[in-house]
Amino acid sequence: MPGLAGASGMRYRRFFLANASGALVWGVSFTLLGYFAGSALAKVEKYASWGATTLLVVIIAVVVTLHFRRRAREARDEQVWLESTTSDDSAPHEE
Repeated sequence: MPGLAGASGMRYRRFFLANASGALVWGVSFTLLGYFAGSALAKVEKYASWGATTLLVVIIAVVVTLHFRRRAREARDEQVWLESTTSDDSAPHEE
């Protein structure tokens, strides 16, 4: 993940906070899950797997949605900019 974060231009501070908080949440949740579930390991493993897969799908959906919304906003902004520059060029100039 550090290589991917660096390649995408993510700042180190933001990466460090996300990485540390993710590790903390993962470590605490699975430790507590193991402590409270105890003998039902197979059942917990099944639900944890489904939960992790669901979380991954939700995260991917959010990232893809945000990406396409950003691209649509950039295209809309570019269109507005193009319309404003072409309308200024077509206006008659007084000399």
